[in-house]
Amino acid sequence: MDEAYAELGTGRVDVVINSLPNLLEAERTRPDMFESGRHLR
Repeated sequence: MDEAYAELGTGRVDVVINSLPNLLEAERTRPDMFESGRHLR
């Protein structure tokens, strides 16, 4: 999944689907770059 997050960071993809713990870790370590979509429906 590191490649997916790298592509997200470059803007080549708009969304990465992953388990909630992994998404929250990305959000915790890089809040300036990642935001989980838990509030989206």
